[in-house]
Amino acid sequence: MATGWNGMRRIYGWLTVCALLLMLGGLVAVGEDTTPPEITLSNPDSYYVDGACQVTIPFSGYVTDDTCINADDVTVSRKCEVGVATYADWTVTKRQNGDKRVDIEGSVTLSDICDHVYYNAEFCIEVSATDCAGNNRLGARTSTYTTTSLPW
Repeated sequence: MATGWNGMRRIYGWLTVCALLLMLGGLVAVGEDTTPPEITLSNPDSYYVDGACQVTIPFSGYVTDDTCINADDVTVSRKCEVGVATYADWTVTKRQNGDKRVDIEGSVTLSDICDHVYYNAEFCIEVSATDCAGNNRLGARTSTYTTTSLPW
């Protein structure tokens, strides 16, 4: 057992080393997460315009992160013009699925498509996600929806 001045120096030395290791460990842990979240969106399909000149387009996807992601830090927005159509309805639901995943579901209804010569429209969404460490990622989905025959 260490006694006297030499013993105190040994104990103080070990305490200093332990404190430095703890500080370095804390610095390393803070700087570890530099990876932005991953955004996965469903593949676009073709949807046919109905006799009322409307089409309802569902979309889904999810955001994952290796550390943590919160539903409040995921935004879903309409990003592009719909061309010949009008936005009739728009819904988005985000659901927390554990600490590392947020599920996204929604749909958009486009109308007034038949009032134009080409009978098609384009719809796209943009998803932005920021993880708990502040890393950000954007993702987008674009689809073109057309009719194969006139609705009348």
